[in-house]
Amino acid sequence: MILISVQTLFLASLILLTVYKARHLDLAASAYILLWATGTILIYYRYGVASDLFYSNDQRIMTGMIDSINSNGLELTINSAIRWRYVVTLPALLLTKFGIDSLLALKFIQMACVVFSYNLVRRHFESRKLEFKWQYTVFVFGPTLVFNSLLGLRDSVLSFLVLNFVFAKDPRMKFLSICAVYLLRPHLAAALIFGLVASTVFNKFWTKQSLSFKVALVIGSYAAGIYVYVLGLLYQQGISTDSFRISRLFNQDSFVDLASNFVGLQFLRLEDTVVASSNTSLLLLRLIFFDIFAAPIIFTSLILCYKLRGQRNLGIFISFIFFVGVASNTSWTSSRQNIPFIALMGVAIAEYLALRREHSEIEETKLSPPLHAGLNRSQSR
Repeated sequence: MILISVQTLFLASLILLTVYKARHLDLAASAYILLWATGTILIYYRYGVASDLFYSNDQRIMTGMIDSINSNGLELTINSAIRWRYVVTLPALLLTKFGIDSLLALKFIQMACVVFSYNLVRRHFESRKLEFKWQYTVFVFGPTLVFNSLLGLRDSVLSFLVLNFVFAKDPRMKFLSICAVYLLRPHLAAALIFGLVASTVFNKFWTKQSLSFKVALVIGSYAAGIYVYVLGLLYQQGISTDSFRISRLFNQDSFVDLASNFVGLQFLRLEDTVVASSNTSLLLLRLIFFDIFAAPIIFTSLILCYKLRGQRNLGIFISFIFFVGVASNTSWTSSRQNIPFIALMGVAIAEYLALRREHSEIEETKLSPPLHAGLNRSQSR
């Protein structure tokens, strides 16, 4: 326990150096790092050697991958890179060579990616000359992303890579990011590329995007996701597509699957063997992890009400619907898979609020006469 605590504090101190600028610390990033260190230590204190089973047993799968790679060596193929999640497990394996616990190494990578994501979003706001208010962190880095960085998984890493793909200025960085996303979650990379291509085409040829157009866009993107998944099965495993007919798109289950992703209730569609917690406890947890449903609902409302415009926001919307279409065919759909989109939507919402605030300040300035003008009038009298 003492060793883990020392290692945690050491790793947290390393990341604190990255947010130290101009002789002062970024308060939001520093508070998050301290919260991560405290939470990590408390989890180890409470669960001990069973910490890898806290919340999700996927953590044990991840640490098992690290042990397997360490014992059996690398297989330098794309399929192996996807199967063994090299993007995350290899950096974690490197940290273990310096004596860092394997689960802690995974958590550290997750935490570092949250900080890097924060820095990326701050730079994006600065490039647009927008003020990043501390209130925006609720949307950009809400409780769901922060909590998941306490787990030895890959969701925070994926969020950072997705944010890089969407907001990075350098095309090479975009390319490397989408390649890394593909190696960690291939259908997420497919969704991002589909959204980019579709939004480019629609912005060029359908400039007048009515509400009916956007409804058709939702149905079309969802259908595309479903059938891309089917074609993927056919290509990879030779599974017949006879059971997947057009009626699959317009039955009650399809609409329930789609709606559940907007309100974070995917667990209601899963079997009891997949989710150990009761539905009541999971519903209560949504009050804490409110960004699971708040981000998709607010973002979609702004899109449909023409408050959010532009190719990038349309691409995020299309990618999300396409991704839901793919995931709806699987037995492992969950709110956790939507975390990269929650981060993307949160940035878009924060950007909208910053622009709206800036616009209102400009309008107030135009309506309010300068103070010296009033003084000059009084002096002339």
